[in-house]
Amino acid sequence: MHRSHTRDRLFASLGRYGPFGVLTWYPEIELYDGRNSSLSLTGDGRIQLIFDDASGNTYVVYGERNLTTLSFGDPQETAMPLGFPGFSRGITVRTSNRSSASDRALEYRTARQRIYYPIRYEQLMFSEYQAGDDDFLRDSAAFAGFGSGNQERVRNNRERLVTRLWSYDPQDAEFEPPHLPATDEPFAHWYDRAMRDFSAVDWSGRP
Repeated sequence: MHRSHTRDRLFASLGRYGPFGVLTWYPEIELYDGRNSSLSLTGDGRIQLIFDDASGNTYVVYGERNLTTLSFGDPQETAMPLGFPGFSRGITVRTSNRSSASDRALEYRTARQRIYYPIRYEQLMFSEYQAGDDDFLRDSAAFAGFGSGNQERVRNNRERLVTRLWSYDPQDAEFEPPHLPATDEPFAHWYDRAMRDFSAVDWSGRP
């Protein structure tokens, strides 16, 4: 559950807690006008949401989960107190303080983790960072792109980050290769020889 970064409006999404503390998030839904919110589960398995509106009135509403979707009823004014916003059953959610776009980025941490991780939805394309990009993007991306001669991609390779190097040339071939070398000379002998030295697939078909 979170408030919009531009207005007093509440949104919610379901997530699946997987191995090694990884959270998979499903598409969010837009709910009610409100600011603070707290969630809990009732004894009969319903979701209880308590939230405040802009005037300071407190409301309670109940919802249910159907596979990967949520549905809630109509809010009723209540005297019930809010719980602990952003914290429930060992998972803490906060607004990121690592980025210039911190008002738009949420992070989570489980009770056993020391650092926060960005909340991400399923990617439809690669999220790539390049030199000079925001630190938050650098720390969150699964794909990195570099220009020819940049040796940071060697470190990223060894940390299992997918790397692309454009304008790949003979000097670059002396080092550990990126996963996706983009060269201006794909049929040059030095490139074919370098790929063979790195035990890459011989796509050329030449003996």
